[in-house]
Amino acid sequence: IGCGTGSGLQTFLDKGLQVTGLDPSPYMLDVAQKNIGNRADLHRGFAEDLPFDDNSFNYACLITTLEFVEDPKKAIEEACRVAKDKIFLGVLNRYAVTGVHRRIKGVFTRTIYNHASFFSIWELKDIIRSLLGDVPISWRTVLQFSASPGLITSKIEQFSLIQKCPFGAFIGMPITLVPRYR
Repeated sequence: IGCGTGSGLQTFLDKGLQVTGLDPSPYMLDVAQKNIGNRADLHRGFAEDLPFDDNSFNYACLITTLEFVEDPKKAIEEACRVAKDKIFLGVLNRYAVTGVHRRIKGVFTRTIYNHASFFSIWELKDIIRSLLGDVPISWRTVLQFSASPGLITSKIEQFSLIQKCPFGAFIGMPITLVPRYR
C-alpha cells in the first residue's frame, strides 16, 4: 500500500510472492510498471479507501506510506480490513536523530518531508490498540547511528538489543491480526 516506484515490491517478487501494489499517483504507477513489468498487479487508489474486498490478501504492508496519507488511522484500519494474517508498518521515527534533522531542515528548505508526519512506536501502538484491541505487536528499529553505515556500525545494528532501542531512524512493526466474531 503506497508502492510508489515499485522498488519495495521487488523484494517480495524476489521471494516468489504474488504481489499487488497500490498508489494514488499515476506517475508513480507508470514508473513502477516500467521497473517491475507485469510481475505485479498494480492499482491506483488511496490507502484510506482500498479498492479490495475484505480479507483479499494474506498480508498488507505500508512502508513509508503513513507519513504521507491524510488519515493514518483510517489507512491502518483499511489495511487490517483487506489482510487476513498480518500487516507490517514501516515508518520514519519521530524521535530519531535523523527525523529531527529532517524536520529542522524542512524549516529552511522545501523537501518532501515538509508534508510528512513522523510517528513514534508508542503512537503507532496506541492507534493499533484503538482499532484492534490487544493484538500481538512487535517492533524493531534500524539505523541507530546517524553516521554513514560501515562494517562496525552494521555489525552493531544486527544485535536485537540495539534494534529494541526506540530511537532508530526507521521503525518496523508487524501486527498479527486476530479474528473477532460478532
